[in-house]
Amino acid sequence: RPVRARGVQDIPFIFCTALGETELRIEGLRAGADDYLVKPVHPQELRLKVRNHIARQQQLRERIPAPA
Repeated sequence: RPVRARGVQDIPFIFCTALGETELRIEGLRAGADDYLVKPVHPQELRLKVRNHIARQQQLRERIPAPA
């Protein structure tokens, strides 16, 4: 929450936790998580999610013009 409250939106947050109850997942997403994985996590799933979030951030950066 503190990072998102400071306006940092370009860093993807993926929560990886053993706490998988629906209420806790919702709380994590409301706190600013971009994704939420419940352990045990398959390594291939984690890699794909990280790659997808990085690719999405790169696409967003390419669309936004650099400050002059």
